[in-house]
This record gives sequence, C-alpha cells and structure tokens, in this order.
Amino acid sequence: MERLTSVPAGSAGIALLCDKEARLLETVSDQLGIAGSFPVGRLFHSCVHPGSLSKSLRFIEEIHAREAAFEWELQVGGETGPVQTICFDGCTVDGQLVILGAASSDALLGFLDDLMRISNEQATWVRHALKEMSMKETWAGRFEHDLYNQLTRVNNELANAQRELVKQNCELERLNQLKTQFLGMAAHDLRNPIGHILTFSGFLREEAAAVLTEEQMEFVSTIESSSEFMLQLIEDFLDIASIESGNLRLERRMADPRQLLAHNVALNSLLAQKKHITLRLEIEGELPASSFDEKKIAQVLNNLITNAVKFSEPGTQVTVRAVAESGGILISVRDQGPGIPETERDKLFRPFGKTSVRSTGGESSTGLGLAIVRKIVEGHGGRIWLESEVGKGSAFFFTIPN
Repeated sequence: MERLTSVPAGSAGIALLCDKEARLLETVSDQLGIAGSFPVGRLFHSCVHPGSLSKSLRFIEEIHAREAAFEWELQVGGETGPVQTICFDGCTVDGQLVILGAASSDALLGFLDDLMRISNEQATWVRHALKEMSMKETWAGRFEHDLYNQLTRVNNELANAQRELVKQNCELERLNQLKTQFLGMAAHDLRNPIGHILTFSGFLREEAAAVLTEEQMEFVSTIESSSEFMLQLIEDFLDIASIESGNLRLERRMADPRQLLAHNVALNSLLAQKKHITLRLEIEGELPASSFDEKKIAQVLNNLITNAVKFSEPGTQVTVRAVAESGGILISVRDQGPGIPETERDKLFRPFGKTSVRSTGGESSTGLGLAIVRKIVEGHGGRIWLESEVGKGSAFFFTIPN
C-alpha cells in the first residue's frame, strides 16, 4: 500500500496496520520519520522503548477488550536515535488493528482531520478505519475526556480563586474588627463630654431663661437638640460595636410582655401627641409570660414606635399590636405613613442604611437603630420583617419565642 505523503507539517503522525496479534503488517503513513522503529513482521509492543513495554501491552489489551483505546503515551526510539513520547490511538477493523500516533493528543486529532481530507485509496481506507472506531460512543468518550481535562483545569482555577477570596475575607474581617474597636473607643470617649453639653444646655434653658434674649434661647435649644442627637448616635455606636464584636449580652428572665408593652406605649405617647398622632395598643387575648431581656426588648419597641411616629403625618394613627402564637408572641408596629419602596427595603436592617423616605417633622436619624433592633431580636431567637405599601404605610413585625 502506497504511503500518504501530503499531510501538512504541524499535524504529522504515523498510521500502522497490524494483525489481530498486533504484528506489524504495514506502515500506511509516516510523517514523523519513525517508521524505522516499527519494522514489518515485529510485534507492536516489541518496537517501543523498553520503559513502555508493559504499558504498550495494556494498550493492545484495551483495544481488544473495548475495540478502541485513546491517548496512550508510549516512548519509542532509543537504539539509534532519541527517545520520543508519542500519543497513540488504536481500534479494530475487520479483525485487524489500526494504530495511529502523533506527538500529542491535539496533534493526533489534527493528523486524523487532515487524513480525512485527502482523496485517494489510502485516505478512503483510513476513513473506514475511523468510522469503525466504535462509532460515536468511543469518539464521544474521547471528547468527554478532553472536556474532563478542561473542567479539571477550570475547577483548579476556581479553587485557587476561592483560596484567594478566603485570604481576602480574613483580612477584611481583621480590618472590620479594628474598625469596630476604634468605633467603640471613640464613642466611649465622646459620651461623657456630649452628656455634659446636654446637661448644661438644659440647665441654661431652664435657669437662665429670664436673662437670655429670644435669639440666645434659640441657640441654647439648638445646642440641646444637637447634643441630644449626638448622644443618641454615640449610644447607637456603642451598641453596634458591642454587637458586632460578639458581645451582645442578654439578661433573660421571665417577664410579663403585656406590662412591658403598656409601659413603652405610655412613654412614647407624649412624642406622638406633639405631632398630633394617635398611638394605640391592641393586645389580643392572653399573652403568656416569656423569657426575654426587658431592657433590650424595650429598646426594640422604642425604636420601632419612634420610627413610626417620625415618618407619620399629623392626624394619622400608629398601632402597636400583640398576639400569642404557637411558640411565642408576635408583636407589630403599624403606621399610616408614606410606605417604603420595595427596591429600598433591603437597606433598612443594615448599619447606616437609609431610604429615600424622609421624616415628616424634620427629625434626624442615625441609620443604626434598625440594625441594632434586628440583632437584638435574632439574639432572642426571634424573627423580624417588614410589610409595606407605598402610600398606605408600613408594619414591622417581630417575634419573641417562649
């Protein structure tokens, strides 16, 4: 059979025909220049380098067992020339063995593709051999192997990226802890002087009103309201710093939730009356005594009620409602304010998260209250969520487990 000689450089390979015992019958094509290593009449495995002998025997066994074998790297040469590593494929065709080799699996695919383009008797024979290579199943296996290699590479890249992400997260966590420590220390150092300013401004407003002009009294009132806001901001800073550092301490004990609700609503009634807002408490049925931190739950209620009043118009109503449910108590604070757009609701429970909704009386907000509320509720094992409709109002719900 005449050798094929028109295969382009770069996709060179070798095509061998053997009998069923793997004895070489013919070199069909040789662009690698290694036909001398495969003389006619010798067994294929006896022609490879001694270091690949056992592997070549397994290669032939796989061809017989599965009718095809792919991507077996065997060494050839060594007696009179350099040792080369060749990638071999093999299959059975009409009781004979067809063995194809190239420098790599990619080169072998290119070699086969080029052979398929040649129009002569030898190429027709090669095409017939390829068609018999267990058809689609074995070739699919070949490409599945390539896909597996690609997926393995991508997986390794993802693993490296994940390790780098873990390192960056650890560094961010360290920086966040430093930020929390600094925030706590700064807030603690500022609390006393701001408290003094608030105290003395209140003293001036009450004791020196007779000797101060109207303009001076406005200055004192501005100092008092500003220092009051700053003191609340500092208290929130201390709370959030304590919570984020994992130091949320709950002093839980059995208490009467009805009494806590009534007391907190009464405290906030004056604030609501100043804005001509009705504050109502509705308790459905009996509320069982539960184990919770009274001061912390009072902080939750105070925050939710003051927020509801802050964003409500005069003449509207804020309703605090409580009902016993399976496993605990459900408490809600509902207003008739402007509502919160759905696209902005995820900001509410984040530190410093604020929405586009503005208070109706110009009240200030630290942006920390709801973040603290969420941590307190979740620290009790409860849940907190929001229901809101733009133009109709908002309702915050939270649970206190028994």
